[in-house]
Amino acid sequence: MGCVEIDPAINRIYKANLHPRHNYLMDLRAFNELKELPDELYRLDILDGSPPCSTFSFAGKREKGWGVEKKFREGQAKQTLDDLFFVYLKTVERLKP
Repeated sequence: MGCVEIDPAINRIYKANLHPRHNYLMDLRAFNELKELPDELYRLDILDGSPPCSTFSFAGKREKGWGVEKKFREGQAKQTLDDLFFVYLKTVERLKP
């Protein structure tokens, strides 16, 4: 089991409750750029992801939020959100769960 999480507080919770063998505290974009991953990650039965939808939601800023870097008060790194769904699809394509 493994996890990729950008938020340090949430990552601590994952580690405490789920004890992932492979833990990556980083943006999913950086994870996708890693040259080598453990073989176990290429044999996943399930890949669970929650890419944010705020830039697509009618309740969100939509196009006004595209390309805008956002810094959350929870402490994770500054990031854009509008492309994370597509970044997640690259992860699926790479790992082929």
